[in-house]
Amino acid sequence: MAVIAFAAGTTVPAFADITNDATANGTYNSTGVASNTDSVAVTVTTAAPDLAITKSAAAPDVTGGADNAHADAGDTITYTYTVTNNGNVSMSNVTPIDTGPTFDGEPGTGTLGGFTLTTGALPLAPGATLTYTAVYTMSAADVFNAAGVTDAVSNVATVSGETPAGMPFTDPDPSNTATTTIDAFPALNIVKASSTAGPVNVGDTITYTYTVTNTGNVAITDVSITDTHEGVAITAGLIASESLTSDGPLASQTNAITSSDATASDGTWSLLQPGAVVTFTYVHTVTQAEFDAQ
Repeated sequence: MAVIAFAAGTTVPAFADITNDATANGTYNSTGVASNTDSVAVTVTTAAPDLAITKSAAAPDVTGGADNAHADAGDTITYTYTVTNNGNVSMSNVTPIDTGPTFDGEPGTGTLGGFTLTTGALPLAPGATLTYTAVYTMSAADVFNAAGVTDAVSNVATVSGETPAGMPFTDPDPSNTATTTIDAFPALNIVKASSTAGPVNVGDTITYTYTVTNTGNVAITDVSITDTHEGVAITAGLIASESLTSDGPLASQTNAITSSDATASDGTWSLLQPGAVVTFTYVHTVTQAEFDAQ
């Protein structure tokens, strides 16, 4: 009986047959006697590499930016990648492939960090699992593009590896999408200034400017000023003009999203994007009643 044995730790390539050549040897009257050689081949299952990946996204961590209560630039999203070897050969050099998320369809302009292996070991045996994590740091444009839109932060990942024979393999089903949502935070800031600190006389004019900044992460519509001057409400109809001082970061991206005003000099700014600044102007003429009220 002939026996073929492999040393411990020997890997038998799954694409090769196991062939055994056997010969019987003996002696007669001090003369060697050899038989014919006979061979037996055992077919091994064909190599079938198969890697699968699932991906999940945590809710944004809002503590990385300037505002620790709401999403802004510098905040992060942690992605988890679970890779399973569904094939019949061990896989080495297994790593996720990820180009980064999109934000309501716009490519991200932040930074995706490197992959960290948190559980499992390489090479990845059939049936075994690896877990990686990676952290994406958002830009202001990322936040502004997706804030307030459910599941608008979307990311597709795939995975690659290498067979024992050194052949590269990539997951043929790159449809492993993870989504998350950036909560809306509408906010405005106003700074008021006057053209003079006085003293003024009857008939003199004072120009008041109101600088309004969208300090939130979503667009604000119908922005207007309400002011009380000596007990009289100054409403949009009394405002002399409104003009865009500077637009937000979305205006400079490929698919420009800009602030806009439907009607000039009506005291209302129609659409103010996040990060944009609009200035309103009100010109007041000093009255005799105001002068007498001193």
